[in-house]
Amino acid sequence: MLEMIEYLRTHDMDDYRDYFSSFISRFCPEFPMFGTPEIHSMRRFMSEEQLQDPTFKMIEYHTKNHPGLTDFSLFKALELLGEKLTPSTDTLVERIRRMSFVQRELTQIVVESYRRNRFYTGGLLFWMYNDCWPASGWSLVDYYGYPKGGYYGIKAASKPVIASVERDRTNGSILCWVCNERLEQSNGIGRLFVLSLDAEATDKAMWSSEFEFAVAPGSSAAAATFDDAELRSFLDNRHVLVMEIEGTFGTDRSVWFTGRPAELQLAPSEARIAKRTDAEGGGTLIVTANRYAHSVMLHGEYVFSDNYFELLPGESKTVPYYSIAGAQEKREIELHAWN
Repeated sequence: MLEMIEYLRTHDMDDYRDYFSSFISRFCPEFPMFGTPEIHSMRRFMSEEQLQDPTFKMIEYHTKNHPGLTDFSLFKALELLGEKLTPSTDTLVERIRRMSFVQRELTQIVVESYRRNRFYTGGLLFWMYNDCWPASGWSLVDYYGYPKGGYYGIKAASKPVIASVERDRTNGSILCWVCNERLEQSNGIGRLFVLSLDAEATDKAMWSSEFEFAVAPGSSAAAATFDDAELRSFLDNRHVLVMEIEGTFGTDRSVWFTGRPAELQLAPSEARIAKRTDAEGGGTLIVTANRYAHSVMLHGEYVFSDNYFELLPGESKTVPYYSIAGAQEKREIELHAWN
């Protein structure tokens, strides 16, 4: 813990993926990652004045500190993560949302790393699932039963079959991993392509390559490897690498970029909710964007099937949602994205 805090304080975090991916052990008995609850939950135990306090004094009060941290706090570490990994914003509420994004981002990175390294590692126990009182800290689900950012990160990384992109630290090559937790072999077709961040739906990928894969039951494999020289000119803050896989198991996607997310040169995406269909106890949303949209976040007193996700240019995504017990009336749903 203290080593991680020191890293956050003293590094620019351009290598944050490599750093958090290195949290590998033969078996991890406890892995935590802190993050803020959604704003609608925080408004139930904090006043608007406290949420708008630029010192975040009350949020820090609700973030139980580690006794070993004397000149720094867990909340200060979370605030620093938000500042270094996400773009600057003028509103305090948006800064709080960015602190939920980093929980999703780092949780997904670590869990994917453990899956890629099976069987070197025997697994990971994530601590903790939920809160027993109103708080802002280590949980994936807040006191009121609503998912935080980390919940969606671990959900994305824990699907039976996932795509995962990794850059080899020794030679710079790009590895396209397929991690298969099923009891049967997973066969399919994969594609890696380069997307310009200002591309529209009608624009072609700047580079692409397809590959076939067959991954044994309960194992992970680098299904394709691409030389650094082949992709080097695209590894900057104006492009992202997109890996997509498809097979009898379904589909999955992994988006990778060099450096920190805060440095991405994002163009206006016009991300929006195109349609909302309500039903008893929940409903569905169709969300879409004209250009690549990063960290698309749905905010409302519902449990969403996915959150803090990316949208490709022209993509439409269906997101089911449902109410938790005790929330009967229809609630507003907002869409927020970095761009």
